Amino acid sequence: MDEPFSGHATVMVPLLRRCLKSKIRNSSELEGCSAQRTQLTNLITRVVQFGESDSALICGPPGSGKTKLVSTVLKELQGKHDFFLVKLNGLIHTDDNLALKEIVQTLNADESIVEEASGSFAGNLTAILETLINDSSTVDRPIVFILEEFQLFCSHRKQTLLYTLMDASQSTKVPVCVIGVTSCFEVTQLLEKRVKSRFSHNQIFLYPPNDFNSRLELFKHFVTFKDEDVDVDVDDLSISPGVYSFLWHEEVQKVIDNPKVIEVLKRQFGVDKNEQTFRNTMLMVISEIDLERNQFLSADLIIRIFNDTFRDFTVFALRGLSVLELCLVIAMNHQTNQYDDEPFNFGMVYRRYQKFTNECSVLVQSSRAVLLKAFQKLINLELISPVNIHSKEVLKDFNLYRFNVTNEQVQEAVKNFPDLMPAIKEWATSVC
Repeated sequence: MDEPFSGHATVMVPLLRRCLKSKIRNSSELEGCSAQRTQLTNLITRVVQFGESDSALICGPPGSGKTKLVSTVLKELQGKHDFFLVKLNGLIHTDDNLALKEIVQTLNADESIVEEASGSFAGNLTAILETLINDSSTVDRPIVFILEEFQLFCSHRKQTLLYTLMDASQSTKVPVCVIGVTSCFEVTQLLEKRVKSRFSHNQIFLYPPNDFNSRLELFKHFVTFKDEDVDVDVDDLSISPGVYSFLWHEEVQKVIDNPKVIEVLKRQFGVDKNEQTFRNTMLMVISEIDLERNQFLSADLIIRIFNDTFRDFTVFALRGLSVLELCLVIAMNHQTNQYDDEPFNFGMVYRRYQKFTNECSVLVQSSRAVLLKAFQKLINLELISPVNIHSKEVLKDFNLYRFNVTNEQVQEAVKNFPDLMPAIKEWATSVC
């Protein structure tokens, strides 16, 4: 490297690293959920602006952006309207007393009011709301309750907390909005009848992105920059800042065109679609840019960081199964792929296993009892999860389950499974 460019890099590398880290950390606009954002904004606006109490549930798998959606909408509305914001979490507020203390602290209520009330949660919350009505500084000031991990509140005794909040959103003079955030899509089935009757049944569903191209565009966004984004004093440089920018983006294009990089990004996207996980990994990549080792982005750097930080423990779990258990996993994978991720029961998987063993002369068919025990192990490993809470009226064989493993993970586990029979490998890669 010549001396003028070396001095140029000495100035540009730290500035560029700071610029790209800032771009990765700062949350961008919500993508792919504009309709959900509008729906939530309108709902809360009706409460805080017009005093129309309401309730809603936001449902979506982990990492789909539920909390980010709520935070973005609330941040936007807090700049326009004055309202109380009470945040409760089912993992933290494990009983009604802890939740009540949080409500008292957030609303700046006098604790003596709680002590003088009836002692029940409903009586205490009613007393708190009455004081807000009688206080001229807080009269007509709406209250927005955010209940993270909403499904955990359903296990509270008699669901008193949920009943009281839902009832308050229907009957009190203070405008109340109750927003539940959960990853359990069947959470309404856990609600008691009296709670369900007071719930407005507004449900907002979020799903993780399925398009890899959007993740690739996000990757390009994180590693590119404009000259004006980098705060640099031109007088400190012996050559134009555009020289380093040109060379940087030239190397970035080589990285994007590298099929091994695309393969690594696809594997990470296929297993974990959580954008925050991807951002954290990209921060580690940018942190490796320095003067001594990596002045530019490289394919080797991307592959090394992603492979070091992203361990697919599901694949490790699959490789630790017995051959019989792996056969059940393959049968589940075929069932899920053929019926577009629809839930299945043990009987469906058992029939696919029977069909394979009947056609394969080198594999001895195991009994139904043995297969049921192997099926239970897969449940314990959380490779499959029940769709609903099991009912005593439904036979064990007919309970529905969802497959928590991707086709790519199954193929990778089969490929690296030690001493696996060729017939099973062929079955795993076949299209059923």
